[in-house]
Amino acid sequence: GIRNTTACGERQVVPAGTLFEKDADDMLPFATNQLVVVNVTGEELWLMLEHSATLLGQVGEAGAAGYFLQVHGVALEVNCAGTPQSLSSGGDRILTRGGRVDPARVFVDGTALDLRATYPVLMNSFVGGAGDGFLALALRNPDDSIIPGANGKKQPKPSTFVLIDGARVSEADALKRYVRTHGVVAPRVEGRIRVLASCVPSQ
Repeated sequence: GIRNTTACGERQVVPAGTLFEKDADDMLPFATNQLVVVNVTGEELWLMLEHSATLLGQVGEAGAAGYFLQVHGVALEVNCAGTPQSLSSGGDRILTRGGRVDPARVFVDGTALDLRATYPVLMNSFVGGAGDGFLALALRNPDDSIIPGANGKKQPKPSTFVLIDGARVSEADALKRYVRTHGVVAPRVEGRIRVLASCVPSQ
């Protein structure tokens, strides 16, 4: 849900200094993107990362897609020489699982990813609802086709909304609370996502 468009045009960075509430609302403008926790298997987490890397390396496409995941507590390596994940034209089945993210090179809190383990993952409700093609978060058959609900649409895995003082929390609300609690936010490059040269467009 991160965006760089503001009332004053596109902005690539937030300058050092005071962070205003409007800054948070500009960066995270979707109030319906509320925080949820979804219990995913290691395999499902890997499939999410594979889908995230699908369009990397394609000129003009990766940014337009907008679904590359930013992560915390996870370290991974992306090699665009591998096969990208592909979905059916109707977006109801994972046709090719992908080979751009080696699960053996994914670490969760410093520990190697276990494809059979279960991990509680905090995300926004749009992704948690299997939006943007994240079919790893939909109920699926063994052939990776979705199990449609009564309305014929995909059914997301169960999720739990994050509540603070009994109310659901949007991404922007969470950012504002974080800044108010910490006072000073000093981001640094942590090397969570390593993108290999194969993902750098040649033109």
